[in-house]
Amino acid sequence: MLLSLLTDGPETLTVYPEHHTTDAEGNPVAAPDFTRPVTVPGCWVFPLDTTEDHTTGQRSTERYRVYTQAAPVTAWSAVDWRGQRYEVDGEPQQWQAHPPLHHVRATIKKAG
Repeated sequence: MLLSLLTDGPETLTVYPEHHTTDAEGNPVAAPDFTRPVTVPGCWVFPLDTTEDHTTGQRSTERYRVYTQAAPVTAWSAVDWRGQRYEVDGEPQQWQAHPPLHHVRATIKKAG
C-alpha cells in the first residue's frame, strides 16, 4: 500500500539534472542541464503556499511539494510540470529508509 503511494502518483515531471561547468572567468558553476531531460512518472505534487511581493504587488511565487520514489533532483535542477518551468527551492530531502519507503521530497517554485 505505502509503496503504491510513492510510485503511483498522477503527475509526471521532467527533471533537468544538475551539471557543473565553468563560467567565462573560470569559476565553477552548477546549473540545470537542459540537454539531458529525465522523465519521472508517478509523482505527487501538492500546493504548499503562494507569496506576493508587497512592494509592487505584481509578483507572486507559487510553491509546491513534490513526492516521488526517485528523481535526479538537486537544488540546481529545473523541473517542468504541466507545461510550466519551476526552480527547485532548496536542497531536496532524500529519505533513505527501508527500500519500499525510500523517497525524495522537494519543493519547487514558480515566480511571476
